Amino acid sequence: MLEKLFLQTLDMSFTASMVILVVLAARLLLKRAPKIFAYALWSVVLVRLLFPVSLESVASLLPLKTASVTGSITGMALPAVPTEAVAVIPAAPAGLETSLPPSAPYASADPLQLWIFTGGLIWVIGFAALLLYSLISLLKLRNCLKDAVHCSENIYTSNRIHTAFVMGVFRPVIYLPAHLSDKERSYILLHEQTHIRRFDPIIKLVAFLALCIHWFNPLVWLAFFLSAKDMEMSCDEAVIKRLGHDVKKDYSSSLLTLATSNRRIGGAPLAFGEGDTKDRIKNVLRYKKTGGWALALATLVLITLCFGLLTDPVGSRGAEMAPRPLDLSDIEQMNIGAEMPWLMYGDGTRAIMQGTFGLLVYDIENRKIHSRISSDELKEQNIGIPFLHAAASDNGNAVYLGSDAATGAVSDFTHVLDVKSSRIGTFSGEPKPLFKGESLSDTGKYAEYSTKYSDFQTKLIGDAIVEHGDSFFYLRADSDWSIKSLELVRRSHSDNTEDVYRIFDQAR
Repeated sequence: MLEKLFLQTLDMSFTASMVILVVLAARLLLKRAPKIFAYALWSVVLVRLLFPVSLESVASLLPLKTASVTGSITGMALPAVPTEAVAVIPAAPAGLETSLPPSAPYASADPLQLWIFTGGLIWVIGFAALLLYSLISLLKLRNCLKDAVHCSENIYTSNRIHTAFVMGVFRPVIYLPAHLSDKERSYILLHEQTHIRRFDPIIKLVAFLALCIHWFNPLVWLAFFLSAKDMEMSCDEAVIKRLGHDVKKDYSSSLLTLATSNRRIGGAPLAFGEGDTKDRIKNVLRYKKTGGWALALATLVLITLCFGLLTDPVGSRGAEMAPRPLDLSDIEQMNIGAEMPWLMYGDGTRAIMQGTFGLLVYDIENRKIHSRISSDELKEQNIGIPFLHAAASDNGNAVYLGSDAATGAVSDFTHVLDVKSSRIGTFSGEPKPLFKGESLSDTGKYAEYSTKYSDFQTKLIGDAIVEHGDSFFYLRADSDWSIKSLELVRRSHSDNTEDVYRIFDQAR
């Protein structure tokens, strides 16, 4: 679960980083426009940081990714390491070499899994540390405000603070320094009330939570501080617009007087003097009414960017993966690795299996491969990260797909393969009844079968068996560990005869 959340966060952070770069460029384009436009653009970044799924559109401004960040990470080649094999490997006869070849591409992912788990652990620690720091800062501030004097409604004054700010989310309270003049008090109250009216305290809290989640991304830190700056500038402009342009000088003086010397993040409140005071004063002094055409152009830019950045390119999420031409060019050099392929379904017409080759449907009647989806192709669709978790429906018409984190926990099924059309679509909810085969190791049948069937003494035998009438299916391979030697065997219980299907004969 931790690994899955961490990898999903990396994907979201990568997409959000691209959006942040576009927003940074757009801020330059909107430099002369009211700051409310730049402030509104940051909402797109916030959505991208917090929500992993978005709609697809031909108008998306984001590039089409051929593979996810997580797919790129988990798709790297891994060194072979010892692992407990699923295959039932008999003792080799004299003179028969059964050693594992030097390169076993389907070996356990322990090295990579360790890195992913460690990264996820560091990520959680950083997340918790930021939240804890913010909570401690907030508690200290609340302790400092214990003796604040209530003036009216939600307004308090205190001799222990040097700037005004809003604290609280659902019941926001305005705190003012006790030494303010009446004029400064009126400006500052209007500024803080504007924050409350626009729900800025809630927005800043959500933005800080997004920062905690993506604390490892420097672009997110930049976005957090620049969005806070745009928030304050747009609030300044709202006050000037309401009070009139003749108050710009006095308002700027209030900014300079109450500028905070110590910036806070997260749990700290919205402060009147927050942000770059010099830039805010410059912005206030040069603020003027924007013309109608300029406002229309800025609005058009905002709408275009919001729609283009909130949607993904068509085909980026692989809502449906069309079948590809059968490619077996990699089979010749492929090894079984430390785990024999798993037979998940079999009947008189088809067999479904997974292994180093990915997911494969074999046409028993015509003795040929019906379809094959490689592990790389699955990872392009965010399926099987880092390993594939799959199960066939009880009639073999569908295969439900998800991810196995190799830690004993597997994800819910996220996709489904329609076996007949070989198309993969997204999936949610409960799957139809699943097919359940048997395990040689769980049932203890290996000892029995090894005395009855000679291939159990000379071949690598897959652990999964599928009963079918008076016969049963299983997978076997030569002891040289080559995947090209993989065979599907249908063996009769009554007379011990076998019907052998060489899976990859087409690759020869």
